Amino acid sequence: MSSNIKVQRVCQYCGKDFEARTTVTKFCSTDCARRGYKERIRKGKIAKSEEEMKVVKSKPLNEIQAKSYLTVGDVATLLQSSEQAIYDMINSGRLAATNLGIRKTRILRADIDKLFNPPKMKPMIQDVPVKPLRISDCYTIAEAEYVSGMSSKAFYELIKKHNVRKMKQGKFVYVPKKEIHKLFNK
Repeated sequence: MSSNIKVQRVCQYCGKDFEARTTVTKFCSTDCARRGYKERIRKGKIAKSEEEMKVVKSKPLNEIQAKSYLTVGDVATLLQSSEQAIYDMINSGRLAATNLGIRKTRILRADIDKLFNPPKMKPMIQDVPVKPLRISDCYTIAEAEYVSGMSSKAFYELIKKHNVRKMKQGKFVYVPKKEIHKLFNK
């Protein structure tokens, strides 16, 4: 059946303008139609292959997540790192593992989960109750500078370096006499 319709179209393969005789024509020539067909087939095969790879890659991950004891390779796959990095973590003590023999190191799944939920650490230095300072037991900063014979800047650097306690009362800043005498051995 022939038609007298002439429609301006753009070839889906090469992108050139052409005059089509039907409203459903997609390609400018038979060569472009063949090449377009081959490209569609090729893209379909690639998409199918990528889908299969996703299934293959996710299968070991699902199997690993189901195990309670893992090998070093399984842990490396699970954490997306190298086996050497896992051995380094074992040797440093960050990851607990059991060596059952040559090339038979097993790691408990719960220990891997602990890596991401570390226990709360207790502070190494416990807070020592500090007695409040009494003004009668303290020097003002100016008095302390006079006793030490130092300039203001040098004195402030010294008390900062030795963590000398300070107390502000009104417009004056006080430092304990005992700590100042200890610094200067008086």
